[in-house]
Order: sequence, then C-alpha cells, then structure tokens
Amino acid sequence: MSGGKRTRYIRAPVLQGARPLIDRVEADSAHEVVRITNKGRIAQPLTGWILASLRGPYFFRFPRGTILPAGDNLLIHSGPEASTSSKRDLFWCRKRRWNSKGDVAVLFGMNGHEVDRHWYGQVGSNRSMRHIKLLFRREGVFEIQDWHPDLLEGRKTTMWGELDFS
Repeated sequence: MSGGKRTRYIRAPVLQGARPLIDRVEADSAHEVVRITNKGRIAQPLTGWILASLRGPYFFRFPRGTILPAGDNLLIHSGPEASTSSKRDLFWCRKRRWNSKGDVAVLFGMNGHEVDRHWYGQVGSNRSMRHIKLLFRREGVFEIQDWHPDLLEGRKTTMWGELDFS
C-alpha cells in the first residue's frame, strides 16, 4: 500500500442542523441556473444527492465530495450557453433542463426522500405535484413515485427518467 491518504466521501441524509433549500431557478435564457442554499448552521454533504426537473423528468447527481457549507450556496448550471465561474459552481450539461414556462425542481437526499421543492412559473394544478416525492433507482433508471399519507396503497408511479451525465 502506498503512503498516500485515501479520500473518503460522505454520503449523508439531511444532517441535524443543516437546511438545504432550492431557493432559485432561472430558466428563461440559454444559461439556466439553480441555486441551492444551506440555511442551517452546519455543513451538508451532498454526494449522491439528486436534483430533478419534474417536467423533464431530468436528473442531476451531485458529484463525489460536494459539500454545502452552512450559510453558503452553490449554483448548478445547464443550457446551451452554460458556464461556471467558481469552484462552488457545478456544471450539468449544455442542454436545456428546465421548462421556461414553469417547472418543479425537487432535491432528493441520498436515501431517495424529498428534501425540498421549488415551484416557478405556470405549473398548473396537478395533484401529484403536491404529494411527497420518493426517488427509486432500478438498473440505472430513476423512478419518481408519489406518496400521500391518506392513500391506502401509499405509492403511485408517476414518472421515469434516465440519469443524464451529458
């Protein structure tokens, strides 16, 4: 074994004292930006977490080693003219991922449970958009399911999508 240190990445649920929130989605240009802010008092590891556009559906997996410090934010960039300007910015892809007329951004923790959602524009009155979302992964494909405590069966499949690394 070599004398170098091995980096260990932490995959964590929402930590007590952290409060990661989606607080902005800019989708009205060829450079889309989503801002996630930690309004808590401790840092939150985001390795393995997923940001989803429900109108796609499209999925962005946070890279290994992503940590959101307390009181700080990070930006996820996408679109044909996307660029990043700092180490805190993350690049998704050069394709549009957010509907300019309205969409729902959902942040899923590493356990697949919804952590936060942000509505913008004209998303309509789709009842399933109001239920808690759960994310499952099967053979490289993600499945988002609704969960509502009043429903006897608990879950209802709503949408599928592949993880996009492009």
